[in-house]
Amino acid sequence: MYTPALEHLCIVMVETSHPGNIGSAARAMKVMGIQDLRLVAPRKPYSQDTWALASGANDIIEQAKIVPTLQDAVADCHIVIWGQCAFRTYLAMAADGFKGMRRIRCRTFAAAENCAGLWARTQRLDQ
Repeated sequence: MYTPALEHLCIVMVETSHPGNIGSAARAMKVMGIQDLRLVAPRKPYSQDTWALASGANDIIEQAKIVPTLQDAVADCHIVIWGQCAFRTYLAMAADGFKGMRRIRCRTFAAAENCAGLWARTQRLDQ
């Protein structure tokens, strides 16, 4: 469901290991009206899987910003919401991350601040 408030949200993916995940994220972003995808040092950002799984969200892939560091990706963000993926327990952790986003969405997005939803493997963020 499209929500105008989500226009202030960017999605940051850190060191993605499979390019299809980028395409899938872009597709989900398109449905929600999120246009700003930032990729931190992806192993391989583009492949046939990227474009196939984006399925109609090619504009988001084409406009994605590829940056070398997490600091570069969130430099203009006032709030960063972190959801982690460790030991392939994606679903439970993703659900927790989205609950956190809903809790602060009203205050944050009403103020038109830039926010980042960050997904990364735990060990990469600890460095």
